[in-house]
Amino acid sequence: MGRKRLPGIPRSTSQKASSTAKNARAISGIFAPSSECACGRPTRAAKRSPVSSLSTESPTETQAISTTSGPNRRENLGQQAIKIAPSALRGISTTTEWTTKACTGSPNKVSRGKSITTNILVTDRFQCVTPDLAADLELAISMADTADAITMAHFQSLDLVIDTKPDLTPVTEADLQVEQTLRASLSEQRALDSMLGEEFGVTGASNRQWIIDPIDGTKNFVRGVPVWATLIALAIDDEVVLGVVSAPALGRRWWARLGGGAWQSTFGAPATGLRVSSVRSLADASLSYSDSVGWESTLPKLAAATWRQRAYGDFWSHMLVAEGAVDIAVEPADLRPWDVAALIPIVTEAGGQITAIDGTPALRGGSAAASNGLLHEDLLRLLAT
Repeated sequence: MGRKRLPGIPRSTSQKASSTAKNARAISGIFAPSSECACGRPTRAAKRSPVSSLSTESPTETQAISTTSGPNRRENLGQQAIKIAPSALRGISTTTEWTTKACTGSPNKVSRGKSITTNILVTDRFQCVTPDLAADLELAISMADTADAITMAHFQSLDLVIDTKPDLTPVTEADLQVEQTLRASLSEQRALDSMLGEEFGVTGASNRQWIIDPIDGTKNFVRGVPVWATLIALAIDDEVVLGVVSAPALGRRWWARLGGGAWQSTFGAPATGLRVSSVRSLADASLSYSDSVGWESTLPKLAAATWRQRAYGDFWSHMLVAEGAVDIAVEPADLRPWDVAALIPIVTEAGGQITAIDGTPALRGGSAAASNGLLHEDLLRLLAT
């Protein structure tokens, strides 16, 4: 069945991103955009798409749009990743206008029905103008471009400055520069929002909180191992509604927003939808974890119960769950919100499930257990023994 071509984002909307995103052109050779890319950015008046009869679950391979038409310029992923709306693909009516309201009462939640509306920030003093999630995702992607330019400039550098934090974990000048730069961008473009970052803690007290890990996998970064990423998330009332995971040394990026599906791009190939596996038995499941510290007695039990075990580690384990390449990912201890926030919407929008190992919400649970959803109950039961 032929698919109707969906309109892209007007160039003027992308120009609202921070000017610091221009730095991303330093690594522009990594990503090459197609003329269309599904990412969760709705058009001004999205109408029901001819493909809306397809499943309203997170997009499958048949729902992902790719095209070779248009110029094949080698530009940053942010220009690629903001062009079509999975919400329009899935027949969801949306609005992109920013909404001004008196900031009273509780903030609007994202509707889970046929309409996705703007989220209004609550404050006693201001009339607030707050963008919808698609605009927030566009900003997050732009910030990821900026972060990629900074981190790649430092990666495998012979003069990289490395310090040790009080918890004895390393921090590099790249960690600090990324978080400072992203905070500056948010202060300019989302001045009323709160921020939580690994290196500089919490600022602000809004119900909308941006959560940033400038480099997840700093030890890999320091040693020249390419498995590390910048994690950017937005939580509204402690519910994570969008996440971006950008791993430029791998040439990979994953992103999702609530109700918009989960997506990835590899070295600039057209974006494709993510879907978890359909494995139903632990005995057939592939397990990934970070290390054995903190669950020396439980890991052997889980290893014995599963088909295959590999320590891919950190963010990558969870992204592999979202891709359906791995069925279970577990990090049993010492996780902070910035370690897990961006992972949550990507795994869940791909059809999976992610919680703390005791089944409580993952954001502040101190641990993470991700699965394809079908295995989650059995996984948590085993982890509890």
